[in-house]
Amino acid sequence: MTSEIPEDTRTPHELYADLDAVRRAQGLMWWQVAVKVRTDVAEFSRMRRGLGNAALRTRVVAWLEQQADEGRPAGETARDH
Repeated sequence: MTSEIPEDTRTPHELYADLDAVRRAQGLMWWQVAVKVRTDVAEFSRMRRGLGNAALRTRVVAWLEQQADEGRPAGETARDH
C-alpha cells in the first residue's frame, strides 16, 4: 500500500496569501523569502497576479510546509492535519 501525498490545490493567489502570512509572522522582507525559496522577488508579484510556474509552486509549497513543520510538536507534520 502506497501513501500518496495529496496535490496542493491552492491557487497562486492563495499561495501568495499564505506566503505573505508566514513572511509577516516571521518579520521577513520579500527579498529574504525569495532567497529562502530560491527565486526572484518579481516572481512573487507574478504569483500575486495569479501567474506562476510549476517549479516556483513546488518550492513555495515545500517552504510553507517546512515552516509549518517547524511550528509543530516533534513527530507531527503538516500532512498529519
